[in-house]
Amino acid sequence: MIALPTTHVAEIGGADAAARMYGVSTPALLCDEPDAKLTLSPSSVSKLKPGDRVALVSLNGALVASSARYAKALVVGSLRHRTAVAGWCAAALRDGTVDRVTVVAAAEQWSPTLDDVNGLRHSVEGWVGAGAIAHAAATLGVTLSIEARTAAKTFESIGNDAMTDGFGAR
Repeated sequence: MIALPTTHVAEIGGADAAARMYGVSTPALLCDEPDAKLTLSPSSVSKLKPGDRVALVSLNGALVASSARYAKALVVGSLRHRTAVAGWCAAALRDGTVDRVTVVAAAEQWSPTLDDVNGLRHSVEGWVGAGAIAHAAATLGVTLSIEARTAAKTFESIGNDAMTDGFGAR
């Protein structure tokens, strides 16, 4: 999977041009598009096969993915699949695939006209999502840093409300 900034996609002629240039499928952004073969919905993405190449057109995704370009592995997690991500991380630590795991609570890139630095919006949903992964990892015996323990405690205090209330869904 590669993540491309929307500005880059626009510069090279749009999503179809980016898909051709990078040899990938570009997910349609709306599930109800009649010719959408792949969308950003979890049920659609779960149909991907090992080796499928996908480009996500997202400023956020591009920034997060590019910042991890030298990592041995990049695993993208969320509240919904926290247990699977934590399981992969725990196994990778045990078998030596990686010697450490860093969980990043990704912020959102908004308009740079906002008061925040360069339009960066630190999100509670990112923090709680990172905490959910850390919490699940701790239940599998992974030793957490103080920052990860703090995020895990935040998730623990919210529990299923994080799923049922749907951060950012209103």
